[in-house]
Amino acid sequence: MKKLSQGFSLIEMLIVISIIGIIGAVSLSTYVEIKEVYNSEQAKGIVIDLLREASLRAKVLDGDSNWGVYVRQEEVTLFRGEDYDSRDEDFDRRVDLPESVSVGGLVEVVYQKFLGMPNDSGVITFTNNYETQQIIIHNSGLIE
Repeated sequence: MKKLSQGFSLIEMLIVISIIGIIGAVSLSTYVEIKEVYNSEQAKGIVIDLLREASLRAKVLDGDSNWGVYVRQEEVTLFRGEDYDSRDEDFDRRVDLPESVSVGGLVEVVYQKFLGMPNDSGVITFTNNYETQQIIIHNSGLIE
């Protein structure tokens, strides 16, 4: 009569633990990449929303003034005034950007009252460890 073994052998347990470790490592790296891409998308969306709001406020003569957006590494500011340095700080609206995203390119965009046209055209870039995204601002006011 044969004796049946009960349980798992040490080799079987090591194989299962190794497989779980490999799956965990792949999952973690994928999660980090997805989070970085999401943060970049989120930063881009925040800046686009504020650019559109500044253009709209300038068009409807909110406060009979120009409106603009100032982009820094850690935050973006919607402001009222001719430029960021001479703005009326009582009307500032600041929004934090994700820390893992580097911002570069065009820093300040001011929209002319009534017309809502930007004073400058250019590109704002958002970079993380996995990708670079851009916002293109045209002289016509188009935001891509």
